[in-house]
Amino acid sequence: MGAADAQRGCRPSDISIRVHQHVLPDFPGGVPEYTATFRTECPCPMESVHVTCDGLDGGAVPPDPSLVEVDDEGLCVLKQPVVPGKPYRFKYAVATPVNFRVISGYAACGK
Repeated sequence: MGAADAQRGCRPSDISIRVHQHVLPDFPGGVPEYTATFRTECPCPMESVHVTCDGLDGGAVPPDPSLVEVDDEGLCVLKQPVVPGKPYRFKYAVATPVNFRVISGYAACGK
């Protein structure tokens, strides 16, 4: 499969999301810390990935801004590509887990 064929076959739905929780002992009341992990089944890196992230910006510990930022529309933008075989992760701490859902992104084959 060439790069153009791979790119045509890749969709934002090829990105899977898993959120893992553990309690931060240093925070009063044991604020939960979460690790969001993004993976792609696409053979090409997925770039400009936007996900829903309601509640992320009001957390006790915001995510690393070099990894994710909240845009003007309230969506989160992953600051680096989601690369096949290499999980993309960031941590955050909020009272309840964020329900991430991929809204958009594109395959960057041949870069």
